[in-house]
Amino acid sequence: MKRRISLFNLVFFIPAIILSFVMWNEYTSGLDANIEKTASSGRGLFFLDRGSKVMGIAEDDNAGLKGELYDAKTEKLIKEIPLSSDIHNQLVSSYQSGRLILVTKNNEDRLVMNMIDPEGGVRELAQGKLDLLGFLDSNAYAWRGKLVIIGESVGKIPYLAQVNQGKLQIINLNDKNLLPSRPINVSPVQGSFDSDAVLPMLEVDLHDDRRAFVSGVLNQQGLPLTYIIKEEENYFEARDRTARQFASQLHRNETRLLKVDGNYPGQVKVYDAAADKWGGVLPTPSPVYQTKLYPLNDEETLIAGSNTKDEAEGHVLGYLYHEKTKKFTDVSAIVSLIPYDDLKNAKLLFYKEAGDDILYYSNPTASAAWMNVNDGAFGLLNSGTFQKWQLGREENQKSIQSFMNYLKQGDAVVINWAIWVFIPLFMYGTLAILPPILRAKHKMSHHKNRSVP
Repeated sequence: MKRRISLFNLVFFIPAIILSFVMWNEYTSGLDANIEKTASSGRGLFFLDRGSKVMGIAEDDNAGLKGELYDAKTEKLIKEIPLSSDIHNQLVSSYQSGRLILVTKNNEDRLVMNMIDPEGGVRELAQGKLDLLGFLDSNAYAWRGKLVIIGESVGKIPYLAQVNQGKLQIINLNDKNLLPSRPINVSPVQGSFDSDAVLPMLEVDLHDDRRAFVSGVLNQQGLPLTYIIKEEENYFEARDRTARQFASQLHRNETRLLKVDGNYPGQVKVYDAAADKWGGVLPTPSPVYQTKLYPLNDEETLIAGSNTKDEAEGHVLGYLYHEKTKKFTDVSAIVSLIPYDDLKNAKLLFYKEAGDDILYYSNPTASAAWMNVNDGAFGLLNSGTFQKWQLGREENQKSIQSFMNYLKQGDAVVINWAIWVFIPLFMYGTLAILPPILRAKHKMSHHKNRSVP
């Protein structure tokens, strides 16, 4: 009898055994897919905390993007940070007050501004206050360490937002103290956010058919500068004159702008915007040709390019130029790690806060580096090495932890497997417990019957 029951229960184990194989295949396939996804995903690396921490940006099925903060020495994950993003997964970044600011746009067309400290603490600056239609990268700009955003809030009210030193300021451009008529369209003045521009500016079409210029950055009172274009004025002349006036009011020296001469061999020259006059070649310690400019903050600009007139024959070098002291610092140690063609990539970003001695760069999908400009120490991390850190995590290996994580997902295969394991175990348990209980009950009943007179 017991043998027949055991065989009967064994029949119920057959589906559980089959489902175990299916479940194991699904678990290992999921690991392989995750490894493949990790190997193919790469949206930038950012050093933090003077090179001791690294933030990697990866795609995430739930949030759109996620940040993964690692300890650069131990190569261990410190924290994962969801970065809510729409399907375009666009990202704008800045370093401010020793923190990394990552701006995304979520599926509700709202900006999300995560300010991340070196320990992984996150503060969201926007708090759902900023709506943004259209693409993030055509409405949000990094300019000399600041973030500038142009958008429309609920009710199509245009705004200008600025993040400076980790603080968000929002200006309602519909305020009649700023503009005499309701703005109906706001757009950046072409070229004003470029590396060699005097100052970023916005062009505003007003409801009364007039046009205005608005400074893209705020003054010390937290307000933008404005100018209404007169009917008789030439647009381009008004634009250039307004840029110079804004620069003067915001204490920017428009007489010593750095511009790359478009003629061969593409060196940096000093340009006087007030007099519309070119000066001589900027006397870098060694000549820099086919140059690219990277304004870093209100005081410093990075000058990078080739050491030969034909960039194919030379190598990359770079200097940090302090525009007030007119001093140069050689930063070729990390700039030379970048292929010259990558200097043309608009997404190659350099960061340095005024007064800080650490220069960072982020080369999308390729590498990130840091350098102490005082003592010359530097570090480099390429995407291949970072992916090895990711793949080395226990959840990406066959292990008890990763298998338990798989079971916790509770998909259909796991649930069916659990049911078919439970059925024979329950029956075995019942058959093991029930007979002794019945025998004990029978003995008690028999004893009772015998004791009755």
